[in-house]
Amino acid sequence: MPTTTIATHQKKIEIIEKTINANNIIIFGVKENTYRDTVKKILKIFEDIDVKISKYCITNLTKFGKLWNEEGPLKVTLVSNILKMDILKNRSRLKASGSTIQIKEDLSKETRQSREKLMPFSAKVVEEGLKCFMRGDKLVINGKPWTFQELSEDTAETYLLRNKRPRDNENEDLESEDMQTDDADIVISNFKKI
Repeated sequence: MPTTTIATHQKKIEIIEKTINANNIIIFGVKENTYRDTVKKILKIFEDIDVKISKYCITNLTKFGKLWNEEGPLKVTLVSNILKMDILKNRSRLKASGSTIQIKEDLSKETRQSREKLMPFSAKVVEEGLKCFMRGDKLVINGKPWTFQELSEDTAETYLLRNKRPRDNENEDLESEDMQTDDADIVISNFKKI
């Protein structure tokens, strides 16, 4: 009985950690002097990626490292998750402009470790020409989420199989067969009595 309560408590702790980190982002590569200068630089970074916010949208700023004058990662807490998603969506503009600054999502230690384990699978999937991305602690391949355990147990590498979608011309053949009914029949079958 005690093991189930421990597992329940661990799940509750994970949920609380996710809630706390829900509005956080981590910014790498910002040289800062003082707190105010750092906030100004962060606002300028957001402006460069077309996310215009005021300083009041930043509720907390935490520097990882000992001194403010050292370069190190910054944890920025924002007022809303929507604002965080806008920033994460536009962060690729930094790379396109040649900036060395990186913006990442604030993830739990377990999620970071899971993603690190999933990286070889991600590289293999990209090598095969398939689309994939990370969502939480899972690798989504062609719309299907995979955990590390599922991928490592998949000895046949079924995750690399391409989902076959019908081509446009195949759809046209199917539609031409279905179009043998009269348009009036379709309108009548879609009509509901009140």
